[in-house]
Amino acid sequence: MKYLALAGLVFYALATTAMAADGLPSDVQAYVNRRTGCNYWPSETSKSKLRKAEIAHNVRALNCLTLDHEEATLRARYRGKPELLQAIADAHDAMPD
Repeated sequence: MKYLALAGLVFYALATTAMAADGLPSDVQAYVNRRTGCNYWPSETSKSKLRKAEIAHNVRALNCLTLDHEEATLRARYRGKPELLQAIADAHDAMPD
């Protein structure tokens, strides 16, 4: 199980590094990275109990249940910045590369 948690953290770290070049504010960057991971993990399906546990662990680790509230907060904070609103919108359905 430690390997599975480590894999999730590596995935998150790589996504964070990839997004840093976009010049987004740190709160928007964090949201985009988490949203991408949260879009990915629940899309995984498996009959394996171990894989289901890995998926559930990563959804909890990324705190996916709070993303809709966080998105609304960011949209309000950056309502006058269309480029940031677009980054938030693009992340809503984004999947990792």
